[in-house]
Amino acid sequence: MIFACAVPCQTTHIRLIFMAKGGIKTGERGTERRMASKWRIWFFAFALLLTSLTRDADSRSPLVPAPVYEVKGTVEFHFDGDTSMVRVGSRSLKIRYIGIDAPEFNHSPKRGCADQQPGAGAAKKALEEFLPRGTAVDIKVFGTDDYGRTLGEIFHDGQSVNLWMVRNGYAEVYHGWDKPPRGFLQAEKAAKAEGAGVWGTTPHESPKKFRRRCGGR
Repeated sequence: MIFACAVPCQTTHIRLIFMAKGGIKTGERGTERRMASKWRIWFFAFALLLTSLTRDADSRSPLVPAPVYEVKGTVEFHFDGDTSMVRVGSRSLKIRYIGIDAPEFNHSPKRGCADQQPGAGAAKKALEEFLPRGTAVDIKVFGTDDYGRTLGEIFHDGQSVNLWMVRNGYAEVYHGWDKPPRGFLQAEKAAKAEGAGVWGTTPHESPKKFRRRCGGR
């Protein structure tokens, strides 16, 4: 931009003032742009770092949640092959055996659905014989599920009942996590090879698929 002035010194003076003022404004805008650009770079770098750390944390996560606490109790009765009522102190806990899925009883069957899956009665009977009423057990509690049931691994004489059910074909591994609890897949593989329990039925339908098709939880 050029200013016309009759007096050269005044023109020079005006030009210098304008350039000085314009330079300041331009410098301020340039600084703001550079700062904004730097903040964007730092933001994206932080986002990438956070994503990487989250991915690493997920890869290091346990196969199932760590136990919240451990308690002792006595067996009251069994609902089916993967759910029991256990007396702990002055209260009764409905324990859903973590890591396993036993054949289902269907209390309100839909049309075309049986009232129970093959092996449901045998799984319940196995628990009733292995853990009769009044049996002392140790429970590792992992929290509660969406239905308010206590998620737990039950031990009797140091043996995991959850794992015992899988190994003998009375239940299969529950695939609600990315990977099942340690040792469960090996136990299921051995039960399959022997055709034990549910693995001796043809065709085999998992409890999970049965619930989707016929309802239940």
